[in-house]
Amino acid sequence: MSQSFQQFVFGAQTAQGAYAFFTSPEDALAALTQPNNADFTETQAQRFLGSMLDPNSSSSQGIELRNHQEDDPTGFSASVFFDRSTNRYVLGIRGTAGAVDLAEDINRIGIQGY
Repeated sequence: MSQSFQQFVFGAQTAQGAYAFFTSPEDALAALTQPNNADFTETQAQRFLGSMLDPNSSSSQGIELRNHQEDDPTGFSASVFFDRSTNRYVLGIRGTAGAVDLAEDINRIGIQGY
């Protein structure tokens, strides 16, 4: 798999991971596999978290959840992950949710212009 394709897949998984409702870093697997939220399969979640490490690899794999902002009053939610393979932080932002979503979209896109 090419490096750019791997980066694309990782970015897509991180974006999908932002839809999880994390209660604690220890419960990341359960949050990622929760139906109607992140919707990872258990195998996908284990690979994303590095739980299914390649025994022949000398490098660290997977991500760690470092911080999670639950829905605030505007419906915003985001998660900060640490990519162990690159030693970089990755920010995953989820879109607004619930009834506030429509109001926020009208305000931010229609009125404020972004």
